[in-house]
Amino acid sequence: MGQPGTSWRDIWAVVSDAAHTMGTPLAASIDPRAEWPFETHLLADIADSLRFLGWAKTKDGQKNRNRPKPIPRPGMHGLRSDIAAMPLDELKQFLARPRIETPAARGE
Repeated sequence: MGQPGTSWRDIWAVVSDAAHTMGTPLAASIDPRAEWPFETHLLADIADSLRFLGWAKTKDGQKNRNRPKPIPRPGMHGLRSDIAAMPLDELKQFLARPRIETPAARGE
């Protein structure tokens, strides 16, 4: 960045990639769930599954009590309670907005 040979397309490519790569600060600012890289989410899922399987074989598991709590993840507060529905009129306005074609979509 800041070099004479850097084009706007180069900057767009870097920012676009960072926005879609989990674990980058830009992606986390867009979606808090992207604060962790994908692999860390997988490891948390594996740990939760193993703890659940171990619990299921205990007397508590057979009586469905003292269930282990999942590992807290960024952007996830309970069972999707952090997601709110968009009003229908706002959704229609959003979908009616004109779309722009990116250089990648044009095949450049």
